[in-house]
Amino acid sequence: MTTRHVRTIALPAALVLAGVLSAQTPPVTINSCSFSGTRNAHIAWTNGSTEYTGIQISIDDIPAPESPLPGTAASYDSAQLGPGEHTFTLRPFIGIAYAEPRSCAATAELPPPVNLACAAAPDAWAAELAWTNQWAYSSVTILRDGFLVATLAGAPRAYTDALPAPGVYAYEVRGTLSGFDSAAVACQVENMFVSAVTIASIACSASRAAALAWTNGAPNYEGIELAIDGAPAPQSPLPGDAQAYDSAPLAPGPHTLTLRPFIGIYRAEPVAADVEVPLPPPSGLTCVPAPDAWTIRLAWANEWTYDSLVLTRDGAALATLSGGAVSYDDALPGPEAHTYAVHAVLGGLTSLPAACSAENSYVPPIALSSCAIAPDRSAHLSWTNGVAAYTSIRLLIDGAPAPGSPLPGTTTTYNSAPLAPGMHAFALYPSIDGYEGSATLCSATAVLPEPYDLACTVADGTWRVELRWFNGWPYDQVAITRNGAVLVTLDGPAASFDDDLPALGSHVYQVIGILGAQSSAPAGCEAAVSVVPSVTAVSCDIDTARIAHLAWTNGDARYEGIDIILDGAVTADSPLPPDAASYMSAVLAPGPHAFAVRPYAGATTAEPAACAADAPPPPPYGASCAETEPFWRVQISWSNAFAYDAVKIVRNGAEIATLPGDAIQFVDAVPGPGTYAYLIYGTLGPRGSEALACTIEIAFVPPVALSSCAAGDARILHAVWENGAAGYEGIEVLIDGAPAPDSPLPGGATAYATAPLDPGAHTLTLIPFIGTFRAEAASCEETTILPAPESFACAPSDVSWDVALTWTAAWEYGSVTIARDGLPLATLPGAPESYIDSVPGNGTYTYDVYASLGTLYSETVRCVAVMSTVPPVTIDACSCNAERIAHVAWTGALQIYDGIEIAIDGAVTADSPLPGAAASYDSPALDPGPHTIAVRPFIGAERARDAECLVTAPPIAPADMVCRARAGAWIVDLTWTNMWTYDSVTIFRNGEAVATLPGSSVSYADEVPGLGMYAYIAAGNLGDMSANASGCIARVTFVPAPEELACTPLGMQAHLAWRNPIAYDEIAVLRDGAVLAVLPGSAVSFDDTLADLASHEYVVAGVLGVQTGAPAMCTVRATDVPFVRGDVNADGAVDIADAIALLNYLFRGGRTPPCMESANLNDDGAADIADAIYALTYLFREGQAPKAPFPGCGPDSTGGGLGCLSFPPCTK
Repeated sequence: MTTRHVRTIALPAALVLAGVLSAQTPPVTINSCSFSGTRNAHIAWTNGSTEYTGIQISIDDIPAPESPLPGTAASYDSAQLGPGEHTFTLRPFIGIAYAEPRSCAATAELPPPVNLACAAAPDAWAAELAWTNQWAYSSVTILRDGFLVATLAGAPRAYTDALPAPGVYAYEVRGTLSGFDSAAVACQVENMFVSAVTIASIACSASRAAALAWTNGAPNYEGIELAIDGAPAPQSPLPGDAQAYDSAPLAPGPHTLTLRPFIGIYRAEPVAADVEVPLPPPSGLTCVPAPDAWTIRLAWANEWTYDSLVLTRDGAALATLSGGAVSYDDALPGPEAHTYAVHAVLGGLTSLPAACSAENSYVPPIALSSCAIAPDRSAHLSWTNGVAAYTSIRLLIDGAPAPGSPLPGTTTTYNSAPLAPGMHAFALYPSIDGYEGSATLCSATAVLPEPYDLACTVADGTWRVELRWFNGWPYDQVAITRNGAVLVTLDGPAASFDDDLPALGSHVYQVIGILGAQSSAPAGCEAAVSVVPSVTAVSCDIDTARIAHLAWTNGDARYEGIDIILDGAVTADSPLPPDAASYMSAVLAPGPHAFAVRPYAGATTAEPAACAADAPPPPPYGASCAETEPFWRVQISWSNAFAYDAVKIVRNGAEIATLPGDAIQFVDAVPGPGTYAYLIYGTLGPRGSEALACTIEIAFVPPVALSSCAAGDARILHAVWENGAAGYEGIEVLIDGAPAPDSPLPGGATAYATAPLDPGAHTLTLIPFIGTFRAEAASCEETTILPAPESFACAPSDVSWDVALTWTAAWEYGSVTIARDGLPLATLPGAPESYIDSVPGNGTYTYDVYASLGTLYSETVRCVAVMSTVPPVTIDACSCNAERIAHVAWTGALQIYDGIEIAIDGAVTADSPLPGAAASYDSPALDPGPHTIAVRPFIGAERARDAECLVTAPPIAPADMVCRARAGAWIVDLTWTNMWTYDSVTIFRNGEAVATLPGSSVSYADEVPGLGMYAYIAAGNLGDMSANASGCIARVTFVPAPEELACTPLGMQAHLAWRNPIAYDEIAVLRDGAVLAVLPGSAVSFDDTLADLASHEYVVAGVLGVQTGAPAMCTVRATDVPFVRGDVNADGAVDIADAIALLNYLFRGGRTPPCMESANLNDDGAADIADAIYALTYLFREGQAPKAPFPGCGPDSTGGGLGCLSFPPCTK
């Protein structure tokens, strides 16, 4: 029994009096309650008395740090509070008398994000937003053009918005916390990006149409501008979703197709593709050899108006024809194979070749004059050759090369070795250097040799004539005749034949070979037949019915009949037919008999074949088998049908007795139960009669006799017995009708002990057996006990007033009953092995347990438990907020704790102990890092086990972060102020960590990958915790200039070359301040044609997105190319054509000379009529030669001002 103590607390009289006096102290009157923009609250009021001792002020039911205020205070300005609604309560007091409280509420605005920056992505439809959060928002909302586009969880500092198209967009960003929205901050961005197309392929078809395919960079182009060689295509602009274009047929030569998609006023960068339209080659080229001459004819169709056509044979020039030619005949010296090509030429273009191959294989044939085969089967051929140039002659005999083939080309006769009999085909093929002419054919026949050395022999004692010979050739078949008639046709390899049963007399035979349709001459012989052969393999047997059976094999002859001789006399049913091979007699007398078989033909008889056999006696009859005493005895009885020499008894196949010939009964002692089959034979000499049979089954097996049967405490049943017979094969043991695991026992067993049995009544049954025969069962019954639970133990809890009872069930019980201190506590169904008992308090408790199963009960087991525990609390919540204040909440196991101690990192807090009913605790601000908080209730001097939890106080984030992009490099300089001693500082760029610095670092220079907007955060790390600074954004716009720019004059050409330090989108080239060209970003050179000899300044600048990089500059002046003065038309000669070219230029609007200085023959600084007269005087009047450079190539040494832009004869 537990005694509980109730403590009484006396209240001080002053506190009782204060409650009475509160009604006598007037409250304040609140006049205003509001927040400033910095979340500082301002409250103003009017005091209800001038006697106030002080004024308590609380914020959200927590005393303000300044409380109590002086009694004369009439306003209050709070420190900066968190966003949201706050309640302020004022309660003045005079002495110990408190007035009624007065409250007001006001809302502190949530501070908006600041430093909002918006930038358009240079290469995508995206806007990049970055800002600084002034509070730990629960979410951030983003509006585009007044519509919500994103609500971001937490307090992110950057966002990338995917735009639907290029254009101008206005954004608003505001923070949200607990239902409060901050004011919005705004920005505007213009995205001008239109993605260019990607050229997939460009090709020129056979019809000279350019087929261009591309992949669109965006799905919503409004159109696509298409230019061919700089001029708009007829179909331009194409639809915005176009991805392919097929041009009209283009002229042969190079062409450039340019694509530039647009959306509204925004255009993508142009993308160009080059295609070369080839000069179409001739078509339908055929090469046809003449069938009876050594020529090949080429023919084709022209697909363009060519200047000329060039023909090649096997890669070597064959002929150059006029542009309109469409055929050509190539004469050959003999049979040859060639590959031809026809190229078309137009100006500087040469078409692909039209090709064909042809082989002229004509060879004149042979004229055959004779073709015959001699009697010795040798062939003789002669012929006349069609041409003297044969290099060889191939001879085939029956399709196979003849010996000596191929023959020399001059051969005109051939004699073969002997050939096989039959028709033979001959073919002659003349050849010239591997080319073979058509065949000249003929045929002739060789005779078939006859068989030889034929012999005819009659086999001894038979009518069989044996023929043997040798074949004169491998025949297809061999035919044999007897006396002029065909007897048989054999397979060709046969060299022997046996003629069976030809009949008595003389016979004439012939053997003839056959091959295909040919037959040889015959080979002949003669043989005579004069003997009748005997039968063989005679057998005789007499069955139990005393009937004789004879069988034999007839000899090789045609018998006329067969006589049977029995015991020396011919039987009445003789003779048998000539083909008979067996005989069955009438019933014979018992005893021995002799037989003979004798065939005959006409008056001639064969030697008889003999055999002998005995006729058996008749069997006994009327048998019976009966069981008799004592057990396992059989009485056998029968009647005899003959006066036997003896009677034999057989049981189950084994002879068990030989009795006198007149015996008619017998008693057999069998070895045990079973089925017994008996046979009874009568014997006479060596022969026995048929068996007389009877069968009987002996089924009796003596049972065992039980002498004792008992069950012990171990639930084992013991039985002892005596066996009824010594010959048991085994003894079956049944327990409750089911076979025991070790059943059957050996046949000689007389005792048995079971394995432990289930508790309850059991029946043991013993059944001995021999084979399949079983004795009657012998049984006994006994009952086994129910075992008690084992290992019973009582364990008091160290955290509650619970006692854990455990045991091991020794059986599958029906129930378990538990008692405490002698009184029933619980009855548990089934076979549980544990139970928790909640005791009323500390003390000593005695427990008893017993089990039951049906009507069976086990013994009782006992244990004792001593309870002395203070139950601990259960921690429900444990956290640490951003201000590093830990909050712990718990549930007490009891309501009677005296107090609760709080320990932080092992040290008891200064405000411990808490009241026993306390259920939560808020700590002072903790140092950053992990802390263990323990809650430890106590009653008197006894303390419960600590309930612990782990919190982590976050580090303080770095502050004052600033980002500055360098003007001349892809580097952003970062600075910040550390607010704690960190382990390390991690720098994040656009959400990805780019550096981890020592904890004391306050600056970092970040090398960025290129242009763009970059959002940075500096995170202070302490252990596995991080605190992020508010962050900053930098925009990098620097594009480096091309390097190593060099400008080189080449006559009136300026060659620019440079190296690109990065991959530009485009490269702009300017001459004298004007844009000259916009090249692809990978270009590293440019050639410019100058119009004069002045100096020119070139600028090369890289472009990346919308940013143009620093310029690279150089200066160049044109230089004249070498020339020959007087060669006005630049054809490499000074003649009348130059004077005419100059006059046409001056007076007919003719072509401008490519080198103006070459037309200034007198070097007076002008090209005019005086120069034409100068040229004619020099050519026809032996006038002065043109001024230098003349007559060879050279520069203008006098520095004339006309210039020389091009002079090909001097630059080749």
